[in-house]
Amino acid sequence: MPNIATVLKQEIRRLARREARALVRPMKNALLRERRSVAALRARVASQGNEIERLQARMRAVGSMRPKVSEDTLKKTRWRRDTVRAIRMSLGLSQADFAQLVGVSANAVYQWESNRSSPQHKYRTVMLGLRGMGKRDARRLLSA
Repeated sequence: MPNIATVLKQEIRRLARREARALVRPMKNALLRERRSVAALRARVASQGNEIERLQARMRAVGSMRPKVSEDTLKKTRWRRDTVRAIRMSLGLSQADFAQLVGVSANAVYQWESNRSSPQHKYRTVMLGLRGMGKRDARRLLSA
């Protein structure tokens, strides 16, 4: 015949484990959800990092392909307020595409064309280099 104290201890232990599992289960489920979300975020960050590297490589490639002119040519060229629009129209590009070729925002091109601001020296050299290109070359440069 079993000892009553041993039976009570075993029953108390069993009920305590059952209560502990019931209390821990929601936390365990929450922990699993958080681990899944952390894993998903890590994967997302990794894919965005790869995308950033790819875009930076493309920008470096496009930056090296941008035509530039010499300082002498830049000094000899007279810069008028409609020069930006004339170059852009001769290439048959939208403001956004032209901005991408020059390396600025579309809003900057709009500001230059509306004579609210003028391009910096480095952008003038790029634009004068683009002036000697044809439409097909500009499209090819954009798609690269």
